Amino acid sequence: MARLRLLTVDIAAAIVRTPSTWPEAVRMLRVMRPTRPEAGRASRSMLPSAEYLSFRLHTNSGSDDPPTGYDVVRFLKWTGSQRRVLG
Repeated sequence: MARLRLLTVDIAAAIVRTPSTWPEAVRMLRVMRPTRPEAGRASRSMLPSAEYLSFRLHTNSGSDDPPTGYDVVRFLKWTGSQRRVLG
């Protein structure tokens, strides 16, 4: 649990230090939020399931190692640039 907390703080600090990524970070939270109509509003998490995150980490980097703050900021910049290019 402490490792997850440190990882979350590292990622949040990296995003806060990079204001240009804030709009894309909000978009990603919206996109990644699970949508389950049968689940109550209070039980919805802002993050996807652990299984999904593990799958995405493995397909992205070839391992289940969590991303660093730098990785997340780089991803947010990339998705933002792709959004601008593709319209």
